[in-house]
Amino acid sequence: MRVRIQYSVDLDEIPSKISGFLKNVCNDLKNQSDTLTTIAAELNKNTATRDCLAEIDAVRQEMAILDSILADGHAILGGYLNALEGPEDPLELEVPDVIPEG
Repeated sequence: MRVRIQYSVDLDEIPSKISGFLKNVCNDLKNQSDTLTTIAAELNKNTATRDCLAEIDAVRQEMAILDSILADGHAILGGYLNALEGPEDPLELEVPDVIPEG
């Protein structure tokens, strides 16, 4: 079961944290690529087995997890850049003193 966790870091640590996520994803992608290369070699020998089928499914599931990690990294980096740039319109931060009737 996948769960979301939340923790705080200093704003300036965010790029290095995302870099760490990306390095882990790269290593996992390499492992999945190696697995697929092995499966392809087996299939070229006309040795299609249930193990090949299961391994393909395992790679597919791992790729979904990696996609989720990349989506999280993308969202975090977007939030980081927005924090650095600040609001486009400073008036967006103003809160009215009076709530209009209506």
